Parts: sequence; structure tokens; C-alpha cells
Amino acid sequence: MARFNGVIQLDGESLTVDSWIGSQNHNWGVKHTDRYAYGQVCGFDNAPDSFLEVATAKVKIGPLWTPAMTLIVLRHQGREFALNGIWRSLRARGDYEYFQWRFASENADAAIEGEIAAPRENFVGLRYYNPPAG
Repeated sequence: MARFNGVIQLDGESLTVDSWIGSQNHNWGVKHTDRYAYGQVCGFDNAPDSFLEVATAKVKIGPLWTPAMTLIVLRHQGREFALNGIWRSLRARGDYEYFQWRFASENADAAIEGEIAAPRENFVGLRYYNPPAG
């Protein structure tokens, strides 16, 4: 829930950033999996102080890939709903393809499901090569 201010310049055009809400992130570890989707929402239209972080990933162990694991954390109205344990993540659902991602998980306290999707023209692609374990 960081606030950003400044100017973004691209191809000679300027865009003023005035109190945009976002976050600063970091990928932990010397290497991460090649098969994953990661997303977050910093403030919803009807809940501007809420924060969602979600990931769906398959991890390679030796020559084999694990099933998809989906981890979800939602901070809403002063409460944190953490559906991010290893066993919970294996029971959760998460399916992604280009421009669309559906996810769902639940425990005794909460059931969270959502979709992140947009038309192709609303995306920016980033080619990212995984660090070679160091």
C-alpha cells in the first residue's frame, strides 16, 4: 500500500503519477520456478484499503513438476486471511493462460476466489530470464 508520486516518460510522452497506490516487491531466493503466475491488487474499487496477493506455481523437483499450488493472502477490514500453507496450496485451484487467471481457495474462516483478466492490448510483456541459481 505504498503511494507513488512523480512522472513517467515514454516515447516523449509524460504521465503524472499522483498518489498512485502500489507496492515494492522482491523475488526471494537464488532461483524461482519457470511456471508461475503472480499478482496483487493494492486497493479495490469498493475497498481501497484492502490488499490481495496471489500466486499459482508448479515447482520442479529433480526431473518432475509438482501439481499447481495456489497461495492467497487477503488483508481486508483489518483482518488477514492467509490461505498459504503448503497443504492448503495443493488443495486450492489456480488456472492461468495468457490474459486470464482464475484462482480459489478456502479454509474454515474464509473462501476466496477471483479472476484476473484483461484484453491483450492492456498488457505489457516482460521477457525475464530466471537467474542461474546464483
